[in-house]
Amino acid sequence: MRLLKFYDFIKESTDTDRVPMTKKQLNRLKYFVQKESEIIEWENLDKYGIPEKIKMMMKDWSVIQKSPYSDSFYSSTDIGWSHKPEGSYRVSDHWNFTTNRDGKSVKHCITDKSVPTTSHITIAQYKNGIYHVILSEPTETHVEKKIKQKEKLKYLKDPEVIYQKKLLKDKILRGEVFGDITISGKTYKGRVLKYTGQELKIVDGNNEMVYNENYLIGGPKFILNLYDKQGNKIEDILKR
Repeated sequence: MRLLKFYDFIKESTDTDRVPMTKKQLNRLKYFVQKESEIIEWENLDKYGIPEKIKMMMKDWSVIQKSPYSDSFYSSTDIGWSHKPEGSYRVSDHWNFTTNRDGKSVKHCITDKSVPTTSHITIAQYKNGIYHVILSEPTETHVEKKIKQKEKLKYLKDPEVIYQKKLLKDKILRGEVFGDITISGKTYKGRVLKYTGQELKIVDGNNEMVYNENYLIGGPKFILNLYDKQGNKIEDILKR
């Protein structure tokens, strides 16, 4: 993306008739002036997780310029917020986004058809004021996530896993499962009153609640151990 010169940006953003710029405007000015684009060698694209098909398309570009604001790449150095050369290419995981300037909303990188963002990387060519989509491919992270989800679903549907989960839940209902959980440096222990893999309730010898959490997943990191009446460790098959 072309670096806006200080004078040009001042002229574009302010008029002599206007009041002095606010702190927000000054911070925005600092953001535009300090960031510079970077020319990337094709061989160095691997670290950005660009899908192989799209990366091979970029091999023929005369130049690969990386945006200073994100992992977006252009086939030209003549790039500005409101200017893209006719026929130039863009590779990115975000499109059709909006910025606010002088109280007005402006939409950028408009595509000729809907494209997935964040989860996919798309290559498109700029023609007649919009980007024409050529190819959208899932990111490496998205592919890995899908594989893990598929493996988890397969595991959850396994008859043996279903049976073992039922056995553990039955033991909990009979009051035969005990446990301790350490979270934020503090340990709570007692009989497991309820445990679903996500929700956990632990009571003491007087059936007083010592720990009650409805949503373990996504919260602070914790260590949970489950035991039988004899103190033998029980596999926590519900957490998977």
